Amino acid sequence: IIFNSSNISELIKTETDLKSSEQQYKYLFENNPGAMLIWDLETAQILDVNECACEIYGYTREEFLNMSVYDMRPKEEVPKFKEQSKIENWVEYEGVRLYYGISRHIDKAGNPLDVEINAQMITYKGRRVSLVLMHDVTQQLKEELRLKLLESVITNANDAVIITEAEPFSSPGPRIIYVNEAFTRMTGYSEEEILGKNPRILHGPKTNSPEFAHLRKAMEAWQSCEVTVINYKKNGEEFW
Repeated sequence: IIFNSSNISELIKTETDLKSSEQQYKYLFENNPGAMLIWDLETAQILDVNECACEIYGYTREEFLNMSVYDMRPKEEVPKFKEQSKIENWVEYEGVRLYYGISRHIDKAGNPLDVEINAQMITYKGRRVSLVLMHDVTQQLKEELRLKLLESVITNANDAVIITEAEPFSSPGPRIIYVNEAFTRMTGYSEEEILGKNPRILHGPKTNSPEFAHLRKAMEAWQSCEVTVINYKKNGEEFW
């Protein structure tokens, strides 16, 4: 093969660009604020991890490199993971194979972790591998479950529950954003009639204004408060 000067210049430029690209990749991988991992799709061997992954899981990089991705999961989860990681379960998008899901992992101490997985199939050092970005969503899922349980309790409570915006305190005041079924039974107002309205819709001639002044003062200070007042149903009937 005969190279002229332009051929050589182009070759040098290509090699320089490749080294620059590899250095950029290495920097982004190692310094990514999210946990990242590369594993061999054929052997399941872990080939590389970044510092964030070590911090979350408690393993050193050397320990990770002597592990397979199966070691990061409870034993009962491994068959499920093997099925999920089959190539046919990856989504192809613009010529790239991608995978997304939430998996149960364990850290070095054996503590369970719920992990959001974003993976891309790439070629790494001549091997077909999975480049994975992992996000620990353990606390997020616990909070979502807690909120669902709380919502279930409120929805099925026998006591009427109203949820309003926290502000504004001045007119027109906070709007109602939620009522449970007990509220509609107690007041006669349907959900459609009450949402977006101010709780003052329940006030009437005998509603105790000083008590609500006390309530407003507590709300402005972001404090809890309990008052007993007369309200009015849709048909005008009083109730405490």
